[in-house]
Amino acid sequence: MLEFFKKHTNFCYVAILILLCMLFLFLGLGSFPLIDVDETRYATMARDMVLTGDWNDLMLNGVPFLEKPPLYFWLVASSISAFGKFTPFTVRFPIALMSFVLVLITYFFGKRVVSEKFGFYTASILLASFFFLMLSHIAILDSLLMVFIALALYSGFMTTVCKPENKKWFWLGFYVALGVGVLAKGILACGIPFVIMFLYLLCTKNLKQILNPIHLLGILVFFLIVTPWHYLMHKNYGTFFWIEYFVRHHFARFLNSETIGRERPFLYFIPVFFAGFMPWMLLFVDMLVDGIRKGVNKIKTGFVLENDTQRLVLFATISFTFIFLLFSIASTKLPTYILPTFPFAAILMGYYWYNADENAEHTRPLNVLTLTLATIFILMAIVGSVVCMFLPPEILSHIEKVQILILVGFALSGMLLTLKSNYKKVMSLFSSYLIIMIFITTATVTKVTNIMYMTGENELVNYSTISASIPDAKLITFDFAVKPSVKINYEENVDFLTDTEFQRLDRLLKIYDKNTVFVIVKNKNMKSDEQYAKMIESKLDLVHKGYKYSLYVKP
Repeated sequence: MLEFFKKHTNFCYVAILILLCMLFLFLGLGSFPLIDVDETRYATMARDMVLTGDWNDLMLNGVPFLEKPPLYFWLVASSISAFGKFTPFTVRFPIALMSFVLVLITYFFGKRVVSEKFGFYTASILLASFFFLMLSHIAILDSLLMVFIALALYSGFMTTVCKPENKKWFWLGFYVALGVGVLAKGILACGIPFVIMFLYLLCTKNLKQILNPIHLLGILVFFLIVTPWHYLMHKNYGTFFWIEYFVRHHFARFLNSETIGRERPFLYFIPVFFAGFMPWMLLFVDMLVDGIRKGVNKIKTGFVLENDTQRLVLFATISFTFIFLLFSIASTKLPTYILPTFPFAAILMGYYWYNADENAEHTRPLNVLTLTLATIFILMAIVGSVVCMFLPPEILSHIEKVQILILVGFALSGMLLTLKSNYKKVMSLFSSYLIIMIFITTATVTKVTNIMYMTGENELVNYSTISASIPDAKLITFDFAVKPSVKINYEENVDFLTDTEFQRLDRLLKIYDKNTVFVIVKNKNMKSDEQYAKMIESKLDLVHKGYKYSLYVKP
């Protein structure tokens, strides 16, 4: 077996990565329902695209949706059409597939620049990062932004290390990735790679590459990709499209989040990244400290890049730092925004493990920090066991099915890392990190998400099913935030009344006088105000009272 591996190293690494991707990305992809809010919203929009046959105008509940470009919706709609049904699996499959492609390309990129082993370490670290795994199982747009920023920058970097005759092809690949990225997430997918390439070429005193005539052809290719859809939107909506799409949801969102309530402090992404890059984060901190020390020494002795490996480390450092700072400066912040840093964090972390394996570096930090992580897992199991003893019965009822699995899993993960912490073979220690991530993925993605679903969203989906079962029935949600899960099985437009708008409710009940009208109300609102409850009960009859929501019908 060892002899076969030595003769067919590339084949074995690729086969292992494909197997890991099957376990991490595709296994259980459809085993939990679509989750509110973004996933259900985007999924139902893609489904409606299939139902209406209009693949250009994005519509949300019958209203033009001008916030996002169309590529994600095209991919999901294509998946629904290809599989012939609208399910969590068919909705999530394109995102998982794109993550799979990125993992393999990351391997071949690392192999070409450094070695096969380096490529394997880097691709495996990216694949087994908690946030990458979690968001590859959720159908949202941020994963596409990560993929196309990474592909553009991989191509851009290759122009600086490839043979002269291949340079033009990598520049064209750079511009193609920019164009498709704009159709995936907007101008960020174009602006970020451009700035990073400029900074890298500036640092390496290679700005003359900007004068290469191939850029003219690349720019032409870029506009050929992005122009048709934007032209159609301008034709359909005029200047309103540009104001809504560019001004409000690109520039205004970046500079001022007050209107959408997502303003966060400058340091917001530090704990987010720390949690999301587990189980590698403790080692990542050590890598940062060691990298800063080596960087300072290199500057003192004269900053010279001696080989492609050092160039790649500098490139990944610039990419990670710029993206992290850009989103930290932005006024609007969501945890998912930090995802594009992960491929470059994986490259830096891959270099750390590669040096440990090839050059016997970082031996003590690897052992100490692995033991630290093992201790954290064991403490989580102990503390979790104690906390569960004091939880209210209504919460315990939701988690009792997975409580033992999660607690025992964390304890066994801690024990495995403890046993491996003093092991001499770096690849064996590395494999233990991959093994525990298989457990964490299974527990978090498939089990915890199902618990979240059972705390109210399941009721909304059930109520949408009841509404859809009656011809010409109308559905209204009253006095709570928009929850697109009510459209999962109800394909008509829903009237979302997000405030205490009794007058508007009365008008709708009158307009729909000849229809069966269902109204969903939040139980908390009914309990907090007796007069409010009387108003609802005077207009509607109770059909079903759930844990969080109740369904009423017009008499």
